[in-house]
Amino acid sequence: MAHIWVDTPGGWAVAELDGDEFVLTGERDAPVRRRRTPDGGPAGTLLLRGDGGRQRPFVLVTGRDGPRTHVNGTPLVLGVRVLADRDALRVGQVRMFFSTETLPHAETYPADAPEVACARCRSPLRPGDPAVRCPSCGVWHHEAEGRRCWTYDSRCANCDQPTALDTGWRWTPEGA
Repeated sequence: MAHIWVDTPGGWAVAELDGDEFVLTGERDAPVRRRRTPDGGPAGTLLLRGDGGRQRPFVLVTGRDGPRTHVNGTPLVLGVRVLADRDALRVGQVRMFFSTETLPHAETYPADAPEVACARCRSPLRPGDPAVRCPSCGVWHHEAEGRRCWTYDSRCANCDQPTALDTGWRWTPEGA
């Protein structure tokens, strides 16, 4: 799930973007809020999830009344920007980073997904099977009792993603 790293007095904190509409207020005490109504709520820079199928991008939209907003050190003059992984944001005086990184987690293989082969054992994954989708490369692995293909090795069968289910973020803005 995409998220925003927010520079707080206590260090970097994560605000998960588990919805479609947010306001980046530029306020230190509540820098990221859910957008309640199209015309209500706090003034700020809007962060909206676009319509692009499974890979729905996030779009930053500013207005005249919102806090001054920069992306990667450049003022957002035209008022709209599609965000990319690790974009540095400054909304008002609050530093942030946008991230598309997700953490690995066990889930049920989707009912509407096509049958695919597990990246490790090459046996089919079927709807309802416990599985893990690699957050880096997107390939699926079994993760059921007696068939722990995801956690079998320390890395994904297809890339260098660590397979520990309690792994933390691979990238943080420390030193950025």
